[in-house]
Amino acid sequence: MRLLIRALAFSQALLALVACGAVSCTSASVIERTKTDASIAVELAELYGSNGDKEGELNTLLSFVEQYSITTDPQVAYNLALRYYEDGDYRRAVDVCMANRDIYRAHVRFNRLACSCYIAMGDFENALRLYDDILHSGDKPTEEDILRVCRMMDEHGDPSDKKRVIDIAMDEGLFSKKILEIAADMDKGEDEYDMLLRYAK
Repeated sequence: MRLLIRALAFSQALLALVACGAVSCTSASVIERTKTDASIAVELAELYGSNGDKEGELNTLLSFVEQYSITTDPQVAYNLALRYYEDGDYRRAVDVCMANRDIYRAHVRFNRLACSCYIAMGDFENALRLYDDILHSGDKPTEEDILRVCRMMDEHGDPSDKKRVIDIAMDEGLFSKKILEIAADMDKGEDEYDMLLRYAK
């Protein structure tokens, strides 16, 4: 325990020195010298990013991944995928998400990011497939999940499938005004939907 505390303290001190420019050190050498865990790699990457050094941020994540494999840590993997997404490298972002989504419990988070990549690439078939996976993952979908998949079904899929998605939302207790408006529009004869819509106003 003492050795762990000392290692973490050293890592924190080294990060501070790198931040102020007192130490010139590559991210790879920081990881190698400290024999650190993933949290330090994430922190160092965020340090580079907060100082506007996007290349340093990406290189830090890549250095960690190269040493410990692409499926080493969920936060490192997610940050790497997010960096690829923000840089417009959607294919690499999807590859990282797909490699990690079934390994960690953050399955839905990787799926959501992969969906955003597919949408950005115009691949709505795969985006809808992953959203269907999200809706049946066992984790409660968010209102944004429901609204986003409904928009995609209107524009690129089969609008009649929205009824199934809305039913999932109702089963999960997602009675937001926007969701109820979609439900009322689809089932104008359903008194239940009209009543819920009034309550949501």
